[in-house]
Amino acid sequence: MKREFSYEGLMVDFIEEGMKFVIRLNNSKKPIITDKKGNRIELSLSRGKKVFLRGVYYKGKVKVNIAGEWKKGFKEPLWVITNIEPEEALKVYKARMKIEESFRDLKDILRINKIMNKKQENMEKMVALVLLAYVIGFLVEEEIRDRAYSGKKWRKILEDYLFF
Repeated sequence: MKREFSYEGLMVDFIEEGMKFVIRLNNSKKPIITDKKGNRIELSLSRGKKVFLRGVYYKGKVKVNIAGEWKKGFKEPLWVITNIEPEEALKVYKARMKIEESFRDLKDILRINKIMNKKQENMEKMVALVLLAYVIGFLVEEEIRDRAYSGKKWRKILEDYLFF
């Protein structure tokens, strides 16, 4: 989830329900992270580095893991808070970021990147974008199905499809 969801109550609810979560941590507000003795841990990271913290406490109350990575070329590090292994959480969030970036790039290409869906006209454009994505997905699926019925093995089908 995005950093707007990095709040204590939501994490507690997820844990109580047995749900796994990966949430981008809003580090600009200097969250309180402590070790099991209650000592505060500062989240700091050098460019090009990663850090993984296990069994720390968010606001001194919620036991979590934290992963941080500052890729070269980025303005700030990426911090995620989770109740799964921190290395896996970082992979999950980065995959989510790719989807978000692809959607943002598509909106930019279609010149609808400034659209908010609060107006009827803008909502119609967003629905059109969703329908366009659905049709593209449908056509890709149909192509894969056609190739699957050709008698080829799945590996060959995917190779053909991915490397035209």
